[in-house]
Amino acid sequence: MINPDIRHSAYSPSFTTKQHPRKVNQQLEVRIRQNNQELAAALEKLQSYPEKQTLAVEVANVALGDWDLTTAPEYSPLDGEKLADLIQGACTPYKKEYIRPDGNIVPVIMGYDLVATKRGEMVAIPLNLIPVKETGLQIQSLNATLTKISQLLVKRNQELESFAYVVSHDLKAPLRAIANLSQWLEEDLEENLTEETRHNLRLLQRRVYRLKTMIEGLLDYSRIGLSSLPEETVNLTELIEEIIASLAVPPDFTIEVKSPLPTLVTKRLLLSQVFSNLISNAIKHHQGHQGHVEIQAIDRGDYYEFSVKDDGPGIAPEHQEKIFQVFQILNSRDQKENTGIGLSIVKKILDNQGGRIGIESQAGEGATFYFTWQKNTPS
Repeated sequence: MINPDIRHSAYSPSFTTKQHPRKVNQQLEVRIRQNNQELAAALEKLQSYPEKQTLAVEVANVALGDWDLTTAPEYSPLDGEKLADLIQGACTPYKKEYIRPDGNIVPVIMGYDLVATKRGEMVAIPLNLIPVKETGLQIQSLNATLTKISQLLVKRNQELESFAYVVSHDLKAPLRAIANLSQWLEEDLEENLTEETRHNLRLLQRRVYRLKTMIEGLLDYSRIGLSSLPEETVNLTELIEEIIASLAVPPDFTIEVKSPLPTLVTKRLLLSQVFSNLISNAIKHHQGHQGHVEIQAIDRGDYYEFSVKDDGPGIAPEHQEKIFQVFQILNSRDQKENTGIGLSIVKKILDNQGGRIGIESQAGEGATFYFTWQKNTPS
């Protein structure tokens, strides 16, 4: 337990705000002159208690461990100036030095604040004490850690780029050879092919094409976030029109924009990939030749909330988390051509851009995909 008298004499020069400012300043000057004597008396009192040789003081919820209260003499005038500033309005943080019992100098960043007592006095107490040397060492350590992490990220990005190169050349080349060979067989044996053989050859060609598409999708997925893309002004109405024109939309399929779409400054390619995958997904998984897709935008302040709604077969709640995982599909790939990576790409893009994606759906009742897009996207 700290002696209240010691704590008061060491930390608490008091100034009554009810007094005239000139009188307050005079009182302050007197207190400054008394500062060294009070500190000496406080130290003498502390030294009379062996268990208080090292002092831990808690003031304004700030703990000081192993701190002696001796101020280096040359800083007493600065303390007085800062306390005078405090009386006039505010005390900006400043550097000073304390002296430990072993004579070592401890540089700190110091500040004061005023606290009212029950007697109507304003008591000046230390607001914060930050060891300058320790803070500097912490900053150096953090910078060193940050440098190591940055170097590691650069290395990992290079490894991913190397992986992408290997996949692109070493895996896709055999697929092209298989596809070409199956076409030559079909052409050379045209007159001798049975319907079953013809069916199997075309099934082989479709599976080769699917595997090629899956590899390209995996490459796209692995590259998300590796390169910085420029921001540009994007008229979303025009972007949606371009996406629809690029997709094989069935003649009896309608795509309707239900609300005005914004123009925003963002990474066009990423936003285009999100909308393209969601619209394509709605068309691809529709069970009939006729279908309806609705696109809507809501301004939520710091971000936009977009939705893509379809009237397709829907997705049961127990399968809704699965669809965002890489290569996860709900039906056989031979029943419905699908790589199982489109929604994974969408989710990864949104995660990297600070957005979210969700789905509302029941089996047989269509599906609505919601996603958010920040107005100020991360670089």
